[in-house]
Amino acid sequence: MKKKRISIREAAEILGMSENSLRPFIQQNKFYFGCAAKVSEQRWSYYINPTLFAEYNRISLEELGEKIKKI
Repeated sequence: MKKKRISIREAAEILGMSENSLRPFIQQNKFYFGCAAKVSEQRWSYYINPTLFAEYNRISLEELGEKIKKI
C-alpha cells in the first residue's frame, strides 16, 4: 500500500462506525493510529497512519489496501 494517509471516511468504514463517531475519538487521542489538530474555531485536520491503522486492525498493509479499494 502506497498511501501516506487514510481518510476519516475510509477508517470509519473499516472500523464499522460513522465518521462523526470516529472524529471525537481521534481528537481525544483514544486511538493510537491517528491524531487531530484544531486548525480554526470549528475545523479540525486529521492524520491516520496506514501502518498503525493496519496494526490496530491486525491486518497487513496489503489487506488494508484491498479493503480501501472496496470502499
